[in-house]
Amino acid sequence: MTTYESASKDLIDAVDQVANDWLVRIATNVCRNHFGPVSEELTSSIQTAAHEGRAWIVMQLREVLGADVDAQAENPLQILQIGRAHV
Repeated sequence: MTTYESASKDLIDAVDQVANDWLVRIATNVCRNHFGPVSEELTSSIQTAAHEGRAWIVMQLREVLGADVDAQAENPLQILQIGRAHV
């Protein structure tokens, strides 16, 4: 495994570990700031959306970072920014 492949794997693993909680926190804070207390039902929906968002982000990171550097149309930060839309 090359250094780039190893670093890519480490990045994907790190994002995979924290993305769900990050997405839940973003959505919960936005809802709370706009609408007040967050119900259990909304919290459940947020958690489901965050789980799906985490899966999408990890899949996209694997695809982008698995490609040749010169062929990459997006970078990891762009993927995280787009991934926020899932929640």
